[in-house]
Amino acid sequence: MARSACAGRARFRRLGAADRAARLAHLARLGAEGRRARFRGSALAADPPEPALALGCWIDGRLRGLAELYPLPADGRWAELAASVEPEFQGQGLGRALLARLLILARNRGIRRLLAFCGETDGRPRLLLRRAGARLCTERGEARAELDLLPASPATLLLEALDAWEELTLRLLDSPCALAAGPQEASGAGA
Repeated sequence: MARSACAGRARFRRLGAADRAARLAHLARLGAEGRRARFRGSALAADPPEPALALGCWIDGRLRGLAELYPLPADGRWAELAASVEPEFQGQGLGRALLARLLILARNRGIRRLLAFCGETDGRPRLLLRRAGARLCTERGEARAELDLLPASPATLLLEALDAWEELTLRLLDSPCALAAGPQEASGAGA
């Protein structure tokens, strides 16, 4: 499968409290239609709740895609999934990559069922959820998707560890200290 130039530049990492401004800026850049789809017709709250788990897609240092999990009050094994990709970056596989990574993180945290909501005419989210194995039912103009997850496995734990390793490596390479110290100094050689 061919990858777009955009997907090749994408970096994925978990978001924390320090990323709140980037998260809010991303949500603001979605535009009216994107916010309608993301928040099911509601306006962006002045102080949106923090997700239990958030994963971002960064392109050229800017958050361009976001996938979040919000726990549901069942038994801690259910969560609501919310995701968005900025309009100019849609159709390039970023949503699929975000969802695949978020499913791994959810499985590794013991989540067994995800719920997601979108408009019945929101083709991309519906297709993405259906491809992931979700059951969709539509009622009163809204589609509800339920996706059952398998328990964590050695493979999902390894995939999460590899993503964390890649993130750490990229941060180290982007660090001014690592770049300033030549290859010999950074590796400890030459002493």
